[in-house]
Amino acid sequence: HLVKVALLEDVNRMSPGALAIIFAPCLLRCPDNSDPLTSMKDVLKITTCVEMLIKEQMRKYKVKMEEISQLEAAESIAFRRLSLLRQNAPWPLKLGFSSPYEGVLNKSPKTRDIQEEELEVLLEEEAAGGDEDREKEILIERIQSIKEEKQDITYRLPELDPRGSDEENLDSETSASTESLLEERAGRGASEGQY
Repeated sequence: HLVKVALLEDVNRMSPGALAIIFAPCLLRCPDNSDPLTSMKDVLKITTCVEMLIKEQMRKYKVKMEEISQLEAAESIAFRRLSLLRQNAPWPLKLGFSSPYEGVLNKSPKTRDIQEEELEVLLEEEAAGGDEDREKEILIERIQSIKEEKQDITYRLPELDPRGSDEENLDSETSASTESLLEERAGRGASEGQY
């Protein structure tokens, strides 16, 4: 959460250092049984520690966001190339209309030569079309792998979110035990005053 706040420093004026000053005593507090004056000496060290943690998490966040933007750019390029291939792909069926009089009745050698040339051209186009089909398959596979990689990075991004409820439970148990000790002392003090 502190990383998200620090990333909006331009708007909220909360730099990693300022956040560390505010939250260091809460995050890395000294044990309750330690001397308060001694713990005041450690405030600078604790603040520096928290600031370093925030800066490192910010660095990790920025690296992951840069990876995601690079993947999106690569995906966009692959999509554009695939759409160009699909637009430039020849119609799969050649519609040829021939007069029955030319092909069937007229068996001149010129017609046969023209048909053979057309057949050779069609075979060359099919071979080129096979290369284009292979390129399309490769592009589709690449787009799919980019999406999976982007999803993986996005999935790992929540590692920057606050920790789970286990740590919260430990903190609440610690504060509950501290509160119960304070209540016991207050109860003893009140009972001692009654005698």
